[in-house]
Amino acid sequence: MINNLEDIPEDVKAARSLAAFARDHGWSFFAVPVQRDSAGDPFFSVEVGTKGGERFKVTWHTRATGGKTYRVFSKIWRPAGKGVWMDAPSLKKIREVIANVPEEPGL
Repeated sequence: MINNLEDIPEDVKAARSLAAFARDHGWSFFAVPVQRDSAGDPFFSVEVGTKGGERFKVTWHTRATGGKTYRVFSKIWRPAGKGVWMDAPSLKKIREVIANVPEEPGL
């Protein structure tokens, strides 16, 4: 797990941006280091959340670009008080939730 923005690969700019935005609004974040799928394509995930249980996990993958650049692959969300993950809204909407649900760090 990565809890330092500088450790998130620079070529995953959207991941760095989301993690910084979450941190700046009192949310915690962690990232899973770059991994490779069964075809050898790299992917990267960031999870942001609050002590109250609100969580978003976003994965960027290179499969669609032949390993050249990262694109959002999946977004899942676990609302506070719920134990089930579900499809998440767009990155723009995720930022709106983060901005409107400030809390002390505690992922």
